Amino acid sequence: MWTVVDGTFNGVWAKTMVGKGTTFANADVTATGRIRFGGCKTDGTSCGTKVAGEEYEYTYVLTLAQGS
Repeated sequence: MWTVVDGTFNGVWAKTMVGKGTTFANADVTATGRIRFGGCKTDGTSCGTKVAGEEYEYTYVLTLAQGS
């Protein structure tokens, strides 16, 4: 879980992306490295506009399994 605090990244939020990689740059997370890409809501829609006084909180549960 992470929280985007008041005063940070205010404005329209059109998507969120969770990916695997060694850096946080968008260019480094290719289509094959994306774990989730789309709207901030689980139905794929946008998450609206973050304004002063608001915090956005994200919770993800990841399950990892070892291959054969």
